[in-house]
Amino acid sequence: MQLEGLEPDSCSFVSTLSACSNLSDLQYGKWVHYLIRDWPNLSVTVGTTLVEMYARCGDINRAFTNFIQIENKDVFCYSVMIKSLAIRGIAKDAIKIFHLMQKRGLNPNDFTFSCVLYACSHGGIKEEGRKIFHSMGRHFFS
Repeated sequence: MQLEGLEPDSCSFVSTLSACSNLSDLQYGKWVHYLIRDWPNLSVTVGTTLVEMYARCGDINRAFTNFIQIENKDVFCYSVMIKSLAIRGIAKDAIKIFHLMQKRGLNPNDFTFSCVLYACSHGGIKEEGRKIFHSMGRHFFS
């Protein structure tokens, strides 16, 4: 694309960052991130993909920093951050993000519940996991 003089768009960045994430290529992912101008306002999808790329490449701090910078986070963005923290063994922070999401008026979906219950399970937070599990009824069966 660059050799042809074409400007990358959101889809280009998401695809390239996803490839970096799948390959765990942090160096190339950082380079792609550098190319994105004004990414917090570009789209929540690009921001979420950045979060996932950094987390999957082992830089959870940068993933969280990017998460904080995203404007208008959606449920999927929150879920990816919850999942990323859970995988890294930071269960208590994953649960805090889950509650923050709800406080901001976003309702969890099946992916969100899967991520937060994973965090509870691997973090040994049984009682909180039970509460969250039982709260699922309010979201899916009401």
